[in-house]
Amino acid sequence: MQTNLNAKQKIAAQNLAIGCTGRQASQIVKVNPATLSAWRQLPQFQTYLSHLIIQTERNSIETLYGLRYRAIEKLGELLDANPALALRAAIAILQTTQQQYIPKNPTMPSVDQATWQEMLKVIETVGGNEIKDKEIQNEP
Repeated sequence: MQTNLNAKQKIAAQNLAIGCTGRQASQIVKVNPATLSAWRQLPQFQTYLSHLIIQTERNSIETLYGLRYRAIEKLGELLDANPALALRAAIAILQTTQQQYIPKNPTMPSVDQATWQEMLKVIETVGGNEIKDKEIQNEP
């Protein structure tokens, strides 16, 4: 993205976009927090920061969807075992990604909602209640 921001402003915006506080971002670029606060009022800074936040969120969502396949594989492996924490993590990933994500990048393949729902039903049918029962029995 083309901007008229200087290097420190861009670095500060990048750090804000990944979750740094204003104080942390100002320390990283070695400016007074008041200076960063003033930068945040600039329309170009706001536009750049918004662009970075959207890009960061998109990357995070795509990463999460990439983990979906691993979570499904892990659920299959865990049906006979009982690592409750790993199972909860896998289920959390599946629940978090129940809604189909439609990427803005048209070259990225997507799986239709019916296919995801079918896979989830198979997983629930195969081990849904058994998983919960094993998890409850083995908790201290």
